[in-house]
Amino acid sequence: MTENEAYQALAPFIRDFCYAKGWDRLRPIQIAAIDVIKNTDCHLLLPSGTASGKTEAAFLPALTEIFNNPPKSVGILYISPLKALINDQFGRIEELLQEAYIPVTKWHGDASYARKNKLLKSPSGVMQTTPESLESLLMNRSGMIHALFSDLRFIIIDEVHYFLDSPRGLQLSCQLERITRIINANKKAEEAPVIPRRIGLSATISDYSGAESYITGNTGIRTITPEVNEPPKRVRLMAERFVIRHTAGKEQLVDDYDYTKISEFLVKMTQGKKAIIFCNTRAEAEIYAGGCKRYAERNNLPDLYRVHHGSLSKSIRESAEKQMKSGDDPIVTAATVTLELGIDLGELDRIIQIGTPFSVSSFVQRLGRSGRLETKVPEMIFCVIDEEKQGYASSFDEINWDMLFIIAIIEIYTKERWVEPLDPGRYNYSLLYHQTMSSLCTAGSVTAAKLAEQILTLPAFASIPKDEYKFFLENLVEIGHITKDEDSRLTVGFKAEPIVDNFQFYSVFEAEEEFIVKCKGEIIGSVATLFTPGSSFALAGRAWKVTAIDEKAKTISVLPLEGSARIFWLAEQPIAFHIKVIRKIREIITRDLPPIDSKEYPYPFLSQFCRGRISQIRDIIGQAEINIKNIAKIGAGKYAVFPWVGTRQLYTLSYALAAKYDGMKIIPKNNLYIECDFDGNAAELAAIINEVVASDINAYEFHIPKEQKDRSDFDPKQSIPKQFQVPGKFNKYVPPALLRKQFAEDFCDVPGLKENFENM
Repeated sequence: MTENEAYQALAPFIRDFCYAKGWDRLRPIQIAAIDVIKNTDCHLLLPSGTASGKTEAAFLPALTEIFNNPPKSVGILYISPLKALINDQFGRIEELLQEAYIPVTKWHGDASYARKNKLLKSPSGVMQTTPESLESLLMNRSGMIHALFSDLRFIIIDEVHYFLDSPRGLQLSCQLERITRIINANKKAEEAPVIPRRIGLSATISDYSGAESYITGNTGIRTITPEVNEPPKRVRLMAERFVIRHTAGKEQLVDDYDYTKISEFLVKMTQGKKAIIFCNTRAEAEIYAGGCKRYAERNNLPDLYRVHHGSLSKSIRESAEKQMKSGDDPIVTAATVTLELGIDLGELDRIIQIGTPFSVSSFVQRLGRSGRLETKVPEMIFCVIDEEKQGYASSFDEINWDMLFIIAIIEIYTKERWVEPLDPGRYNYSLLYHQTMSSLCTAGSVTAAKLAEQILTLPAFASIPKDEYKFFLENLVEIGHITKDEDSRLTVGFKAEPIVDNFQFYSVFEAEEEFIVKCKGEIIGSVATLFTPGSSFALAGRAWKVTAIDEKAKTISVLPLEGSARIFWLAEQPIAFHIKVIRKIREIITRDLPPIDSKEYPYPFLSQFCRGRISQIRDIIGQAEINIKNIAKIGAGKYAVFPWVGTRQLYTLSYALAAKYDGMKIIPKNNLYIECDFDGNAAELAAIINEVVASDINAYEFHIPKEQKDRSDFDPKQSIPKQFQVPGKFNKYVPPALLRKQFAEDFCDVPGLKENFENM
């Protein structure tokens, strides 16, 4: 399809809108999307760079279709992982549709009740929602589902990569299947079923087949990913190193000299620029936002520094977003993943990354927040933090592994354009509980056989056998979460009613209990610690003094405090790296490097200070000979073992060794190696490890004490310590045998270990 053909295929009001906005051409991704929507009946995956026009590529042809052939219900269902992203898209879409008289309705917890009720009375147009709000609809307004979506044409899933390998993504796949079943429940045999076409949008997918399979689901309709030849975009990267010295009696995370040097750098690198300082934890976001504020105050600079993370109030987050997008001043915001997704913040000049991103995908997403205009180049500066401590246990503790991970991630993406494949797992029993109880709420009462048919045919549970689900349901009956009547029909049990009747049930991700922080009645945010009156803490980039607490209401009253205060959040979101990243690190430490000031130095984005540190790291590794062998002695009876596999395979190896050799102390370190206490020599340890990997590894037996294994009546599938469970919000209602299966099958990776392990 040519550009002119694509343009002429759009509805007249869209062509008028494009003309009024001065859009002189359609982008390649938009032409390709119009072609697929107009000339096929297939689903569509649009993987394209940030600011490439993906949103318009999805909406323009979909809106054209419902304009030319108006549906008798909501025509387009737009699903986003964030309410903020919905609010951002709402204004853009509403402006586009004003001339076409197609309504757009936000449907989430903060949206207008009046507009929701109007949509229920007269379903039409575009509905924007989240998985949590869809769950509420299915549970509490199931009778309205058919009227709302009986003639639904399109489902647009924004940031689809965010859903692909997460419980929320599995939840969404279940919801879409359940909605499709409801709207087709009363169809006659000769009537064609209503199967809305699905469109997935993402800037960070390389595994097209996995994403296509997710979008297709149970629909039986193929998903097309159009080939679009977009020229590779240049990027501008830099990494600088900072040293934080920990000495006896010195409290961490305070406004001392080391942190002041970092704050000074951040202020200078963002001065006159609109920027995001991405941090991996809420604590870091608070530290660096507060540090920049105090540096600016001491140097008579304007306070242009904001903070944005999930524990801040909605008003503070939205204020930062609004100032970033529309303010004339070059606002700088320290943020976590809350700003990683595609909320429109206008044109950002630069991204700062503190430490290593969580993954290649995270790096791509964060980098793409800057340089969105075709004339701009995306920019990212890495701040590599070296923490120097007294009394290292081994020479490997002196290595800044983060620096190696940063280089590996940059090299993999810039040279190969590779992003991690996605693996959602096959046995999410926490979600199985959630969807079972949700379906019971929708149905009212149902037979066990009918419920099993409904649940086990959902895409998320295709691997779960019927006898296992029967065992699962019997357990729920036993603990009072399901009631079976005299006709053997199942309903929600009295012990589950307080759980499913709570709005927190709609979400499948766990949120830690937090206490609301208020200053003179205004909500500032929340914290996980109940502070005592008179104490102080940092939140929203500044210090606060506690004046009163209300434990029953879980509220802390505060007043502003001059100066700095400590941060009280623990580290969050453990990182699991793919084997490709680990193998790239091995390449970095084993390849020949020219002098650090050479024009041929392969990592030009590293500062001289970083390059010098890399030389130190390579010296330490060379002295231990890890560049030529995989085991090094690091102390009396202590070895470091580098199997050069991914995080999951590394942990599987450590568990297998511990299971085979009771008493051997084994600690995985930095996602890269394991420390072993072993009385023999390196060759003997290598032989043991080789033997263990070659043996029949039974992941179901990991973490079971020897005295239990030796019992003749012990079933290894009946026990699993909580710390080794795959995280799940509703795990406490799942039989231990199933949690052990999930751990053994979905977390441990015996096949991956055996396939990628190289003999020591």
